[in-house]
Amino acid sequence: MIGYIISKNEKNFFKRLINKIEIKEFENGREYLIPKFNKKLLNQLEKDNIKNVVIAKKDKDNIEFINVISSKKINILNGKILFKHLIPEIIEYLSKVLEINKKDMELTILVNDYSNINLNYIMELISTNRRINIITNNMKKFKIFSDKLYEEEAILIPIMNNRNKSLANKNIILNIDFSEEQLKKYKINRRAIIINIENTVNSISKTFAGININNYELNIEKRREEFTTNEIYESYIIGKSYKEIREKITKDNIKISNLIGKNGIIDISEYKK
Repeated sequence: MIGYIISKNEKNFFKRLINKIEIKEFENGREYLIPKFNKKLLNQLEKDNIKNVVIAKKDKDNIEFINVISSKKINILNGKILFKHLIPEIIEYLSKVLEINKKDMELTILVNDYSNINLNYIMELISTNRRINIITNNMKKFKIFSDKLYEEEAILIPIMNNRNKSLANKNIILNIDFSEEQLKKYKINRRAIIINIENTVNSISKTFAGININNYELNIEKRREEFTTNEIYESYIIGKSYKEIREKITKDNIKISNLIGKNGIIDISEYKK
């Protein structure tokens, strides 16, 4: 189950004093309303075997409590897991705003982790885009992957890791798992569009004048104003397989309505520049 946590302004002095937790059933989990975050809530989450939580928007500034939750090995959902599963929708959105056919869009993928989920999405991109490049520090495994793909399907996927040349002229960069520190080691096209999936990247370089994307908005109505829509929807896919998640996203007709950078929603005119 998922825990949905929200603080409340309790007017009753006695309830504030005993810090009573109100527990309500909430779709695929439980909602915990509490006047004050403390060990009592942590004990309740442990008792209920809650491993993943969504925290109300207004409570995210409580850094001390968030750090305590993280130290207890409880995962705080932030929408990044869902972001990876929305890679096909991201490319669909870019195709639309850039007015480019997906097949003609050159994509450069930054990826180190040779995992099944990453390979699934790389294969999905290969099935819809003619021009795919992979930049990785895990050259050996991805070279074997590329060679096998060429032998079996006659599909050529360049595997690169030249820090001065690999990204110097690339326009659309899908950064699956490079950190900000790793990314800064590369010479990057100053007008590129960079989509950061797993890691938030706040700064590329002093000369970078392109688009740096770290977040997204979905085309679904907010079901609960207290919580972030991305995190609520992410809570529906936790624990599901790649196939189940893709089926749910397709069934629910989930689309990207906006991509978000450091300064907020990126206007469509920015892409066309």
